[in-house]
Amino acid sequence: MVHGRRAIVFAVTAALVGGAAIAATASPGGSGSTTTALSCSPNPLHAGAAGAAAQCTATVNGARKPSGSVSFTALSGIGTFTPSSCTLSGGSCSASFAPERAGTFTLTASYGGGSGWQPSSGSADLAVMWSSTTALSCSPSDAPVGSPVTCEAVARSGGGTPTDGRFTFTSTGTGSFGSQTCSAAADCSVTYTTGARPETATITAAYSGSSSYDGSQASATVTSAGRSATLTRPPVAGEGVAVVVCNSPSSSCFPYDGVTARPGACTARLTDTATGDPIVGAPLSFSGACEGTVDTDAEGVAVLPVLPATYGVGGCAFFRACTQDLTYAVSFAGNGVYAPVQA
Repeated sequence: MVHGRRAIVFAVTAALVGGAAIAATASPGGSGSTTTALSCSPNPLHAGAAGAAAQCTATVNGARKPSGSVSFTALSGIGTFTPSSCTLSGGSCSASFAPERAGTFTLTASYGGGSGWQPSSGSADLAVMWSSTTALSCSPSDAPVGSPVTCEAVARSGGGTPTDGRFTFTSTGTGSFGSQTCSAAADCSVTYTTGARPETATITAAYSGSSSYDGSQASATVTSAGRSATLTRPPVAGEGVAVVVCNSPSSSCFPYDGVTARPGACTARLTDTATGDPIVGAPLSFSGACEGTVDTDAEGVAVLPVLPATYGVGGCAFFRACTQDLTYAVSFAGNGVYAPVQA
């Protein structure tokens, strides 16, 4: 009986020893399998601002809360984890990830195991949207009405140069674009033709953004002045000259010695500076020997008559005929097409 009891005690002891070995692999004091999950926030990350980073948390799960450390990795040139590893507390720990460029990247958290826990790893995809800035230039920024202006736009970013997405151009003015869109993949330029009247137009280029870059926009102003006009006087030799016949201090001029008193005329001609074409129906204002406003005719000429001079004007003596050049100024105030000019 005694021998049998010893056998029974031995068997029970062996079983207990075996139970302790099993507990070493399946309990905090033993060994066990684990799974690791990784999550990052915010996702997508808008990383245009200096210091922008995502907070990445690794969670290691097992039969009970594992202990040990987790290391974080990313492909070279993608970005940096700070710190590169962390110690589990309550089954999880975190690190920040600062990207170096835009894109969608796979990040990995690796649990090294320990105290009987088996290693494991998990991954997460992080989308990095990089802020962009748009630069816009229009040349010339001052142009006559109805003239072409070239506007060029480019998108820039600290996370690389955007090569996808499109620019859309708009204007607050009355002008028009040859094309309102172009690709950001190449030099983007459009032609804007200024409107038919003088104005200052705001041109805006809006970048659409892409899967990796946020959108942005920029504006520039284009001022369209009236087309240049040329004002000349007199346009024909002999015009603008008054024939004066003097009689007496109290009488007006009249024909004498075969010379007929006639009115002089203030004249001027208005033409398009670029083409030389006459500008028709434009009001010209005269001052000096002539006072008044006259519209130009089909030849671009305006004529304002002046009465013959009376006695004593221009130094004419009694009963003598002489001539006198008229002294006057003429001006054009401009209109919706042409800029002001004077002569």
